[in-house]
Amino acid sequence: MQDRILLNVLLRAGQLLLESGAETYRAEDAALYMFNRLGKGDISIFAVPTMVIIEIDNGEGQTISGHRRIRRRAIHLGKIEQVNSIVRSVSEGNLSPEEALSALNALDNASGLSTFQTLLATAAAAGVFSLLLKGGILELIFGFVCCFLAQLAGLFFHKVSMYQFFNSILGGLVPTLLMLGVRQFLPNIQHEVVVIGSMLPLFPGVATVNAIRDAINGDLISGVSRAAEAVMIAVGLGIGAAGIYLLGVM
Repeated sequence: MQDRILLNVLLRAGQLLLESGAETYRAEDAALYMFNRLGKGDISIFAVPTMVIIEIDNGEGQTISGHRRIRRRAIHLGKIEQVNSIVRSVSEGNLSPEEALSALNALDNASGLSTFQTLLATAAAAGVFSLLLKGGILELIFGFVCCFLAQLAGLFFHKVSMYQFFNSILGGLVPTLLMLGVRQFLPNIQHEVVVIGSMLPLFPGVATVNAIRDAINGDLISGVSRAAEAVMIAVGLGIGAAGIYLLGVM
């Protein structure tokens, strides 16, 4: 029974880390640190961006194993830090397996930023990027609006089970389409600056860095899969923007 509780703690920690955008070696190390404090025997851990698998041999002829499927992934650096804090508390002997599992479940169920707040923050970043690209007040405003609407379109199509690749296409298509229309009324606006600024927050920067870190750490499967995901998102954004520009020119 105690081994099963420990297994659930390790799986839960790995699941939360991977769902929050952590590197796979971080999820494996977190489970290993807690097992070294709470468990006995041998442990085998295998984590990829879409699954974590753990097998525990308690040294008494008993082996238990389990897995967690990772179906949603996002970037939540704050949640990664909170999971790391729980892992450190367990490693220092300040939390029992039951307390650690309760803390992890509470963390997962805690309310964070609402979807609307996330959209606003990302759109605000797009406006700032437009300024950094030597745009003006108009570019800032339209960068905010274009990124906000692109995210809304992506959320709508995500609810109808559209593939992530098509959501990425929308991230480039919506700002470009809007700016081709806006420049008919405001010919002096730097529409290229607005389009690029709107797309920058949507580029997979963290996924690219994690892919490189996983590959350097020797997790080649995770590194290649994360790199492929990052490339697909970037290609989707490029296809969306280039396609509209071609149609606009033609």
